[in-house]
Amino acid sequence: LPDVRFDICGTGPEYENARSAAPANVTFHGWCDREAMSAVMNQSHLCVVPTRTDCEAGFEMTCAEAILSGRPI
Repeated sequence: LPDVRFDICGTGPEYENARSAAPANVTFHGWCDREAMSAVMNQSHLCVVPTRTDCEAGFEMTCAEAILSGRPI
C-alpha cells in the first residue's frame, strides 16, 4: 500500500531488521512515552494491534489507548 502511511510504535527482537527492510512510507518510532504515543495516535485513522497465538494477553494497553483516542482497532 504505497499511498498509505504506516507509523510503527514499539520495539522487539526484529525491530532493526524490520526498520531496515521497510519501504519509505513506513516510519518506526520505537518505544513511545505517553506524549509521543498521543501525538502518533492523534494523527492516525486506525490502530492495528498484532496478536500471536502463543501470547496469552487478552486485552493489550494498545487497544485501550486506541479506544480512548476514538480510533477503530
